[in-house]
Amino acid sequence: MRRETRETSVLAAIIEWYIRTGEPVPSGSVARESRLGLSSASIRNAMAVLTEKGYLEQPYVSAGRIPTAKAFRLYVDAVLAPKPLPKAKKDALAKALNLENADIPQILRRASAMIADHSMQLGVVLAPKRDEMRWRTIEFSPVSANLVLAVLILDGGSVRTRIVTVATEYSADELIRFSNYLNSSFKGHTLSEARFRIEKELELAGEKLEEMCRRALVLLRPALDGPDAEREFFMDGIGQVSHSSAFAHTSRLRELLAFMEERPKILDLLERTMASRDVSVTFVQGEYDATPWAVVSAPYAPQEDQAPLGVVSAVGLVHMDYATVLPVVGAVASSVASIMRERL
Repeated sequence: MRRETRETSVLAAIIEWYIRTGEPVPSGSVARESRLGLSSASIRNAMAVLTEKGYLEQPYVSAGRIPTAKAFRLYVDAVLAPKPLPKAKKDALAKALNLENADIPQILRRASAMIADHSMQLGVVLAPKRDEMRWRTIEFSPVSANLVLAVLILDGGSVRTRIVTVATEYSADELIRFSNYLNSSFKGHTLSEARFRIEKELELAGEKLEEMCRRALVLLRPALDGPDAEREFFMDGIGQVSHSSAFAHTSRLRELLAFMEERPKILDLLERTMASRDVSVTFVQGEYDATPWAVVSAPYAPQEDQAPLGVVSAVGLVHMDYATVLPVVGAVASSVASIMRERL
């Protein structure tokens, strides 16, 4: 396909027309509005070949052609050359994202809103797994004779709270001693590392473990029990997409909302896009031959040589404006990574 420059050029012109209008593309429109210098007959012949090869489809007998997901795959991989955002715009995005005194969830929520605002798609940001976030400090407070409140603060400002049932009543002074010991032992560890060490110390030290240390570890264990049931992601932009011309057909909006309600599938999809080190585009076919969706994602990590913590994504119809969306997603992901470097 890459060698067939005429067909590729015709396909690119069809895709760009379809991105603008969201409607089937007639050969006459391509001939008139493109700069290919080809007649309507030549365009029709090229469109017929592209249809046979699976790059175009004809929804109705008298209608024009619609690019398939296969066509958009080729367009994104081999034709599109998105320009990077100007430095001034990148700096403005970074400044707007790095909110003073905001914790990591607030920043990620803001990132999803920025993606929506600048791409006119749904902005979706996958948060780091809490078990991989690092321990900053823990505090215990007595609630009643048999209940203790544990407040664990993670790097970046995320807070995890648990109510722990205890068999022995602890004084406020005892709980402060427990907190001091645990913070000196586990600060800087991830929650998964801390959980592993607690079990090992309780198992191997046994009777040799100082009583205060043993009580602190026993109190901490249920406070850390069970990783969070689901990984968080933040979504914004329903208002933007519902008012865009791409969603003039209400059925499309319903399909997108139904697609986004499938939380386990969305989490799985976003986690799979983390395998890419750069901005990637994934196409997803909805059920019952529904409209295919595009997911433009870029991972973020505190350091380039570290595994990504999450991804920044734009989700929308397959005919989104990739030339605009890809640079925005990449820039926001880069800003999130910079903030993670500073705070984690």
